[in-house]
Amino acid sequence: MDFSEDQFSSKLDTFFITGATGLMGSEFLYEVLKKSSSAECILLIRADTEKKLVSRLDALLKYLFQKEGLVEEMSKRVTAVAGDVASDNLGLNEADWTKVTERSNYILHAAALTDWGANIEDATKVNVTGVEAVIRLAHSCGNKLKKMMHISTAYISGVRTGEILPSEQNVVENACDNYQISKIKGEALVKAEFGNLPITIVRPVAVVGNSLNGRTPTYKTFYYPLQMLYNGLPMILPVNRQGNLEAIPSDWAAKVMIEMMLDNTTNSKCYHLSNGDKVLTNSEVKNVVYKVFRDIGEKPNKTYYLPYWVYDKLGSKIIKMKVPGGEGLDEKLRLYRHYMTYKRIFNNTSTKDFSLDKGIFLPEFKDYLPVLVKYAIENKWRRKRDILSKRLNRKKDF
Repeated sequence: MDFSEDQFSSKLDTFFITGATGLMGSEFLYEVLKKSSSAECILLIRADTEKKLVSRLDALLKYLFQKEGLVEEMSKRVTAVAGDVASDNLGLNEADWTKVTERSNYILHAAALTDWGANIEDATKVNVTGVEAVIRLAHSCGNKLKKMMHISTAYISGVRTGEILPSEQNVVENACDNYQISKIKGEALVKAEFGNLPITIVRPVAVVGNSLNGRTPTYKTFYYPLQMLYNGLPMILPVNRQGNLEAIPSDWAAKVMIEMMLDNTTNSKCYHLSNGDKVLTNSEVKNVVYKVFRDIGEKPNKTYYLPYWVYDKLGSKIIKMKVPGGEGLDEKLRLYRHYMTYKRIFNNTSTKDFSLDKGIFLPEFKDYLPVLVKYAIENKWRRKRDILSKRLNRKKDF
């Protein structure tokens, strides 16, 4: 790996990362270790035994660095502590709490419950109580803490439409689900610490895999409808075709976040990680998706956009009857309408100005979607489709 010149102010700089096994956290970890040949990282990982802790850390490093042959090298700069953001003091024992607070110069809070269908108790435990614990830990770091970054979400805007500024305060009354409610409350706690701690808040839209290699540890949200098309299923969506479906690649987000970490001018500010006024409509996204599938020899089925009341009466019944696992898919699609129906622009002027000044350019969706699809097919979808095909053929034999 070719390291750029270290931009960290001290060779002893240490990053504490929650949610490091997730999409955003893992890409951030990769970019930190890539950016500096000396920075160290401490990861909060859920594990109830030392063996599981070591196993999960090893799996993460292999996922990120095995192809480059750098697992052993990077393992020297990465350690893990067992914990859980939903538990008191992040689930850290006294020794690990002391270790983290005595060594950490930067904190990235990436851990979150991102299930749109979560109940309020579970969502609050992770996205609110967990934030409180991270704030306490940040205070315990004292003057050595140079920056705490909190990953919120652009979708705390809820039902709002039009242009949405990152500086605007969001309210629970606008929320569409328990996930949004909990993230609104969690962000409010972090904002209350502006001036008390060096904090930057980022609000990403939906995050997808790495734009250069497609890498992702999870295939949720944006990937569900793509997989339906890959499986040859018709797409019945209870959303407005002129609504906005928005995604950003994880590697771009990670690069921007690191630069914001290192820059004091971002303190006490919120930033949208979004496409801004270049956001595509659902219909435009569909056109890009269909072209990508056709280019690789796939023949995706049709997409039908239905008003929610029509979907509720008719579309839902069709999916439940015609699609394997239709009950679960129907549940997901009902949640999707909150994220794809509204016409809105998450103003990203401040992010764009900052990132362009650092030489970080947001790639266009049409340019990196083929990479995402190829990775998903090779690492999960083809295997899943083969299993689905066998099940369907079995049913035909009876």
